[in-house]
Amino acid sequence: MNIKINKKQAAYLNDNAICEYVFGSQLYGTAGPDSDVDKMVIYKEDAIRFLDYLPNIHQFQYDDEESNTQYIYSTKRQFLRNAVSGDSTINVEIALMVDDFMGMDLDIQFFRTYKVLKAFLGFAKRDLRDYESKNKAFHVQRGIYMVKKLLEGKRPNIKDIQKLKITPVFKQIAENEVKLLRTQINDMYNQSELSSYRLHALDVMSFSNNEDLGLSVLMAMSNNIKEFKY
Repeated sequence: MNIKINKKQAAYLNDNAICEYVFGSQLYGTAGPDSDVDKMVIYKEDAIRFLDYLPNIHQFQYDDEESNTQYIYSTKRQFLRNAVSGDSTINVEIALMVDDFMGMDLDIQFFRTYKVLKAFLGFAKRDLRDYESKNKAFHVQRGIYMVKKLLEGKRPNIKDIQKLKITPVFKQIAENEVKLLRTQINDMYNQSELSSYRLHALDVMSFSNNEDLGLSVLMAMSNNIKEFKY
């Protein structure tokens, strides 16, 4: 969920910004004359107190009506946490579609997880209810596309998204695809072919020197335990 903020608060975060990326129709190249601009702003970790002590999954949002721009604000750490947890599929799309996101070469396996795939399909299922809306239909088809590419182990690309067929006649096909993909990822998860989080990607980023005697790896692995036994 995004927490709405006012103009003054947005200005403060902009003053503490590290970088920003467009997303949505501007990123995909599908924007029309009346389309708004969506921007993800990454701000400094120390700009806000207490962030390290709270279980936040939320990001800030400011709607600038004067420039027809919607701003989403996140720290780098929160951005990645929300992406790998499936709490923000927008974050996943930015990380995969933007070249060299924050200087990081993110392996797609980082996002080929049960949590991320389930999130894409969950949003697709929700938007099927309003499939007659061209925007909602596009969201459904994009979600299906993202899941298929991740399951194939291939990086999604903008040109493919621009070619998606968005017409109401495909609603039944989309519903069937969502159902089949949900069944597929559930089966893969139950057979341990998919995990909740990818330790491989975390290992590349953080755990290469084993200075903490493997404690970081053990803690990371705990997130993939399906049921704790006491």
